[in-house]
Amino acid sequence: MKTKIHFTLLIVTAALSFAGCKKDSDTVQPVISKRIVKYEITGNYTGKLFVAFTTASGGVDNATINTLPWTKEITYNATVAGIGFSGNTLVGQPGLAGQSATVKVYSGGDIVVTEAASFANSSGVINLPSTTYIFP
Repeated sequence: MKTKIHFTLLIVTAALSFAGCKKDSDTVQPVISKRIVKYEITGNYTGKLFVAFTTASGGVDNATINTLPWTKEITYNATVAGIGFSGNTLVGQPGLAGQSATVKVYSGGDIVVTEAASFANSSGVINLPSTTYIFP
């Protein structure tokens, strides 16, 4: 009796697996398995920056930047639909008033986001613009 139940469950499971499959007609969609993104910060800002960004799997990570220019390249999984990036002066590590930094995001070698220079306030503190990008 147990063997018959197990066999029946196996048949039902297999049938449900195939029932969900759908054959595309003549169109074949390319499968994008990975996306290479490069973050870049340039400028004359001399303070230390704290940045946060989306990880390869869609989580959040951060880094401390001691000098500019700075770049970080990440290969994103195809399951990650969009990414984000932001940053500001690390507490107690300001630069000089009027210094600037520009954020650029590249995807596949092309610039997809450019945020104009942010300027440090009279205390030498800078807030980088928060940027997002949704993959096509």
